[in-house]
Amino acid sequence: MPLDITLSPIYRINAQEHPAMPGLLVLTPPRTAARGREQDRLIAYLLLTGNSTFTTTEYMQIAENAAKVFYATSGSLTNALRVATESINKALLDRNMDSSNRGQYALGWLTIAAVRETQCTFLLSGPMHVYHFGQTETRHVFEPNVSGKGLGMSQTTSIHYAQVTMQAGDRLLFCGKVPGAWDSTLTNTLNDPSPSSLEAMRRRLTSLTSEDLNAVLIQATNGTGSATLLNGKSEIKETVDEVPAPHSIPASLPRREEPLPTPQDFPADEPEPVS
Repeated sequence: MPLDITLSPIYRINAQEHPAMPGLLVLTPPRTAARGREQDRLIAYLLLTGNSTFTTTEYMQIAENAAKVFYATSGSLTNALRVATESINKALLDRNMDSSNRGQYALGWLTIAAVRETQCTFLLSGPMHVYHFGQTETRHVFEPNVSGKGLGMSQTTSIHYAQVTMQAGDRLLFCGKVPGAWDSTLTNTLNDPSPSSLEAMRRRLTSLTSEDLNAVLIQATNGTGSATLLNGKSEIKETVDEVPAPHSIPASLPRREEPLPTPQDFPADEPEPVS
């Protein structure tokens, strides 16, 4: 039986929770999908760090363009994920080069995943975390020495692939920086043979800390192969034939900013993990 996937964003800035998370997409295959992409549902979770300012439309446009590239790329799944990632890297690198004289830079941390039947294949770039809370296995994917500092710093992209088999009731958590208060909770959840529901887990995680939060919880259930993005109290089912237009995104973007080294400070080969 096909699995439905439901995404619940956890997005809090300056003690205020926001119903929509910029850079988060879930899409079902369009009719125009290239050969090999016809069964792939795509989840793109892009987290931008740095001192450069992006409007929500600009933020989402980068993720949407990557989704278009993914569905236009035939052949192997891993290659399609890589090509989509390279499109984000090029967009951010070009922007960084254009704004270097103003001292403004941005890095992209990316988790991009394709769900095909019960298989979920991930590509991570930057120090991103993926937690899999499964019925038969639990796993924490975090390989910063391989996935590097992120996208937009050089023409070379550092990426890490992983794959999990999902069943109804399984959950995933994608996250950039994991708050300290979450460490023991996630460890306990990974070791819990019957963890709490999606909504209960979301409430627990948000109540544990007052820190800014940027993460997404994902639930797999028996269904028809649909993909649902929870947006506050409403639901957005992405069963469209084209990637959503940016005008559907809110006009302003509250975002956390962090100091970011200039491109000249980055090594030309493999970058070191973010501290």
